[in-house]
Amino acid sequence: LEEEFACSKIFVSLQDYENFTSISLLEAMGNGNAVLAVNVGETERVVKDNINGILCNSFDVKEISEKLFQLMNDSKKTEEYARNNNQVANNVHNIRNFTNDIEQFWESIFD
Repeated sequence: LEEEFACSKIFVSLQDYENFTSISLLEAMGNGNAVLAVNVGETERVVKDNINGILCNSFDVKEISEKLFQLMNDSKKTEEYARNNNQVANNVHNIRNFTNDIEQFWESIFD
């Protein structure tokens, strides 16, 4: 989806139970998309409300549509979130950090 994400500006994630670590979400972030997501599971580990996207509290259609409309009509915010997402995807949720996290996890299991 890299070509599509390079052309889009907003990624909407309506996962039922988890957004961490959604490959699609991270790919969209890495390509500079602002994010609108429902705050389920550990979504807040990836999407920081009003920093790199907007979190919805529930699957309420009215809330989701209002926040999407808000994001679509505020190009400054969308661009700010996009810049922040690009940095988060490349500097925080990258292969180096993932490797360190998984190694620490397995070391804690075997200790």
